[in-house]
Amino acid sequence: IVLDAVWGIAASLLQKRFALSELARDTFAKLAVYGTAVFVFILIDKLTGLSGGLTTSIICIGIILVEMWSMSASMLICFPHMPFLNILKKALAGEIASKLNVKPEDVAEALDTLHQNRK
Repeated sequence: IVLDAVWGIAASLLQKRFALSELARDTFAKLAVYGTAVFVFILIDKLTGLSGGLTTSIICIGIILVEMWSMSASMLICFPHMPFLNILKKALAGEIASKLNVKPEDVAEALDTLHQNRK
């Protein structure tokens, strides 16, 4: 969650817009939701007698993958020409569009414009 916030800040600064209150709200909301989910699954593990924490591990893996997806979109906004991230560009179009406030089909053009204006 913290890394996603850091990459979100970097992407916002690159766009010359920064919404600290929105970022804080989102971060606290994520902490509350994810914390509740992890707590519930820890309880499930304890109540079912599963000492290995399998269900908790599964839910934590899901949370990590969701946050990685969001971070990847912010990373791509910051570094649009990085080959590893470019592989994901089409898959991340919707996520990037919401972060840039453009239509998904306009993502490539918006990224190019953003980085041309930066130079």
